[in-house]
Amino acid sequence: MRYHPEDDPDFREEDASQEESAFQKQAWFVIGIACLLCAGLILYSLFFTGPKVWENAGLPEVSSLASGVSAVSQTSDTASGTASSSEPQEKLDLNTATQEELDALPGIGPVKAEAILQYREESGPFRTVEEIMEVEGIGEKTLEQLRPYITVEGEPSSPPA
Repeated sequence: MRYHPEDDPDFREEDASQEESAFQKQAWFVIGIACLLCAGLILYSLFFTGPKVWENAGLPEVSSLASGVSAVSQTSDTASGTASSSEPQEKLDLNTATQEELDALPGIGPVKAEAILQYREESGPFRTVEEIMEVEGIGEKTLEQLRPYITVEGEPSSPPA
């Protein structure tokens, strides 16, 4: 024997629709809370964690000129962030550089900076930029990365043309 609600004398259509309505309200409430949680997580990840996607995205920057006209300049993205295409104004002398100055060079951290200072102390001043490859942990790749930023006193700062 199957139950048919319309045959039940205690069944009221209004009760069923109210139960459905209450269920729908609860469902929409749960969906709303889930959406708020997702939005909160997205905002948190955008503003409070890790590198900002929009800061170094390699997008054009708009700068205002003195005449009031806007110009767009493209920045170049490198492994250590953004950098201009021109070489640094003054190169760092390997024979006088401090640990902090060496540590700031691309591809050099505190350990390699300490190794450079130790090599300089044990072997005397560097005679050429290429001699830095004698330092443990520094090879051709690192040298090529460093070449625009370093020099040795008495050595020409740029190769002869």
